[in-house]
Amino acid sequence: YGKGYYDTTIRHLQTAGHAKMLIGIAHDFQEVEFIPHERHDFGMHGIATPTRLVQPLALPVTQS
Repeated sequence: YGKGYYDTTIRHLQTAGHAKMLIGIAHDFQEVEFIPHERHDFGMHGIATPTRLVQPLALPVTQS
């Protein structure tokens, strides 16, 4: 899996008062039922696709 680059960047942006809303970008065909995640991962407020805005329900937006 990744090395935490996005999570580190988001943490720094939030500490500086930025990154109030996190929106991912993906194609419709990339949608899956479950995305494995770890404690340090940030959730998103939504995912924009070419046809809609998906609002994830499972992963909290802020870290514990």
